Amino acid sequence: LTVMQILAVDLGTDVLPALGLGAELPEPGLMHQPPRPRNAPLLDAGVMRRSYLFLGLLEAGFTLGAYLVVWRRAGVGLGDLQALAPLLLHHRAPAPLQALQLQASSAAFATLVLCQVGVLMACRSEWRPALRLLREPNPLLWFGVASELLLLGGLVLVPALGSLFNMQAFPPSLLGWMLLAPLLLVFADDQRKRFANT
Repeated sequence: LTVMQILAVDLGTDVLPALGLGAELPEPGLMHQPPRPRNAPLLDAGVMRRSYLFLGLLEAGFTLGAYLVVWRRAGVGLGDLQALAPLLLHHRAPAPLQALQLQASSAAFATLVLCQVGVLMACRSEWRPALRLLREPNPLLWFGVASELLLLGGLVLVPALGSLFNMQAFPPSLLGWMLLAPLLLVFADDQRKRFANT
């Protein structure tokens, strides 16, 4: 991703959904659980494993997959891309390759934002399946998701706005992959929850 795309994620697409997640209602039966030890950290090993080694790796895999698919469809394999990397990183590649790089990073950005929606849904509960929570009210969460998707749409579909963030149109045929990625992520986390609770 370009620096501007990373800023768009950090300052644009992440903020309102995170606030919405913070407004999530407490888990049912929470008061019947024993209190956690006073010295237990909020970010314990289980949270870190789920965040980085499970959800994070899935999100990274889907995002990188979208990036590589754009290059592959243009006939550039992984070995060729590795050879081109120094030219691309130093902005010395020919203009068509620079344009393809922006297309690939835009596809990766869009996939990342959509995967964030999947992570948001998965993180609404530590043990209940995400699909079961869809009917539970949280207007701020849904407002955050809507704002995230509207910003993504603006960056991808409005050329003047997209150019500020180094976005370039990518093949529409990738939309299927991009929309499938957050669903697969939610499904994988629901399966993880199911096995963790048995």
